[in-house]
Amino acid sequence: NRFPPGELEGLGAEAPIYALRRVTCGLGVKLDKLGVSSVRDLLLMFPRRHVDYGEPVPIADLEPGREQTVRAHVWSARERQIGFRMKAAEAQIGDTSGMMLCLWFNQPWVAKQLPVNAEIVVAGKVSERQGRLQFDNPEWEMYSEDLMHTGRLVPIYPLTAGLPNRTVRRIMREALDRFVTLLPDPLPQEMRERLGLAPV
Repeated sequence: NRFPPGELEGLGAEAPIYALRRVTCGLGVKLDKLGVSSVRDLLLMFPRRHVDYGEPVPIADLEPGREQTVRAHVWSARERQIGFRMKAAEAQIGDTSGMMLCLWFNQPWVAKQLPVNAEIVVAGKVSERQGRLQFDNPEWEMYSEDLMHTGRLVPIYPLTAGLPNRTVRRIMREALDRFVTLLPDPLPQEMRERLGLAPV
């Protein structure tokens, strides 16, 4: 822990952003470019929009042009050269209803994160190439009961260079879990009682 015991409790949401375990010095510099230097700043950095990927559907039920989610197993994953300058990760995934291709352009490292037979959840806009369904640069994560990037309403935050939405979602979850109850309620108690609002 980078802070003495008890110090964070005293600072509350005004604690520096480095109070979050996932925030390194490099990440802190990028957040600072967005005006985020404290946990409070992060909690008040609201999404620009949300994408509704919805519940996973069988691959055979995917519809080109829609934002959708599938839960499938990795059949193969490899790095692929596209043209002279671009590398990509390519994965063949499948469920009991069919197979499809996933491509991550300029992200060849993704292939090494997808072991064969791993159960993953993939979400994005469905496309169709040469009669075959495909995801281009989809969101993905290993399957669990607590999905963060797929299979739900996913927040899209304002970003800066080198700061992906996946990273912001992870640190935002930690901030919410640890600090959101320490934010002062902006509504007067009298108003809360009069409107019958639930306690914070």
